[in-house]
Amino acid sequence: METFQPKPESNEAKEKQALWDKTMEKLDRVADRLDKPIDAGIKETVVAFIVSEFPTYGSCEGHVEERFDKSIKLRPYIEVGLDEPRQRFIGESEIKEHIAAEYGITAEELEDNDAAERAYWDYIHEQDVPETLEFLEIRAKNEELERLIQQILETFYQNRQVSEDIKLTIKRIGPAGHFRVTTAKENPKEVPESELENCQKQLLAEQEEVKAFTQFLKGRFLS
Repeated sequence: METFQPKPESNEAKEKQALWDKTMEKLDRVADRLDKPIDAGIKETVVAFIVSEFPTYGSCEGHVEERFDKSIKLRPYIEVGLDEPRQRFIGESEIKEHIAAEYGITAEELEDNDAAERAYWDYIHEQDVPETLEFLEIRAKNEELERLIQQILETFYQNRQVSEDIKLTIKRIGPAGHFRVTTAKENPKEVPESELENCQKQLLAEQEEVKAFTQFLKGRFLS
């Protein structure tokens, strides 16, 4: 009687799994932009994005927590995008130095001075200062990343029925084409005590949806 022999794992499959494991290991030593460790509940999602060639720069597993003596809810998210160049506009450094000098501050202090910052943006808009080629290239690349992740989300939801408020969607961030992949329902500004239990249930459903998409991305990468 012939016995079943499983097919040996291909070199490509081994290499992909090794990359996955190595990326996961690296994240154990990485802090987010707030210098905090990546949330354990979103770490595998971050790995799935990175190995799928979607560069990430921020993430959150989602929380219901106390801040400033009130309860708030933060939905899970992954922030995607390439690093911006140092200058968005042509001649930006010189413009900032000129504006800062008028206000008796340094260029580095400009963003912390409301009047100086307003004067800077007034100048940018009035003079119609063009953006640098490097900035435009980064924006175009980020917009392509958004287009690709949108296609993947559409495939993920082809045969998946979920409530609209936990469905994953894309939210754009800033002028350089960065974006978040997050759930559809906006965070409430404050959660009253009577709604805490419902918020916890909502958050759990959102986290499960992120995990499902993570497994979809992982399977897509490893296949």
